[in-house]
Amino acid sequence: PADAPVVLDVAGLEKVYRGERSLFSRRSGREVHAADDVTLTLRRGEVLGIVGESGSGKSTVGRCLVRLIEPDGGRVMLDGTDMMAQGARGLKQARGRMQVVFQDPFASLNPRRKVGDIICEAPLAHGRPAAEVRRRMFELLTLVGLPEAAADRWPHEFSGGQRQRIGIARALALDPKVLIADEAVSALDVSVQAQVLALLDDLRTRLDLAILFITHDLRVAARICHRVAVMRRGRIVEEGPTARVFETPSHDYTRALLAAIPGRHWTAPAAPATGDIAGAALAQGG
Repeated sequence: PADAPVVLDVAGLEKVYRGERSLFSRRSGREVHAADDVTLTLRRGEVLGIVGESGSGKSTVGRCLVRLIEPDGGRVMLDGTDMMAQGARGLKQARGRMQVVFQDPFASLNPRRKVGDIICEAPLAHGRPAAEVRRRMFELLTLVGLPEAAADRWPHEFSGGQRQRIGIARALALDPKVLIADEAVSALDVSVQAQVLALLDDLRTRLDLAILFITHDLRVAARICHRVAVMRRGRIVEEGPTARVFETPSHDYTRALLAAIPGRHWTAPAAPATGDIAGAALAQGG
């Protein structure tokens, strides 16, 4: 809802990557503005998509928000907490309220730890009682569609889609208010993508989660995002409700992205119940 409370408020986010100065030149290294005055808001229960081609700065923004990468400037307010002002201890607590689901489910899970231990690791590190953490771990496995017996198995025993479900369960173990899904389905087969998208939408509804959904795939964004922000060279060039942006884009770059969608004139069958917000627009060519 438009009147839902804002849980993430970002203003003027900056991140510049600077190359090293050459030994044979007085010029400084090349500067790349991966995030250039990025401003956005995210409300409880909402899915905001950040879309754009590879190298546009999408993932940099996501990592800067949780300070996996240190921003060079800007403000990041998470449910009233200034993320930029936190020291190591405060940042650890704040990160519990904003968790990340990474792109590669094969690389994001420790292959030397069993699934149950992977999910329990963060809550235990935050000092939660072991019995409570383990009980919650079994609840989360059920919530993401895996059997409780999965807790005693190793990551390599699962398919890519199942591993991503484990990654989602791990991200939910600290009961976050914001979930950052960074290309969370791009490494999966199309049929598995649909299952994971349906799971994310179900979790959003059940847990009243706010989701920042980072993707280069506009078709995926159309299925799950209420609003989209289009990024180009570190800047947001267009933002608005997904259907409006995809049906009547105002920026040339957005129009170019829509025109580049393979098979965009093909009419798709009825979408599953994950809220295909702009699928019709894409099927008709935007």
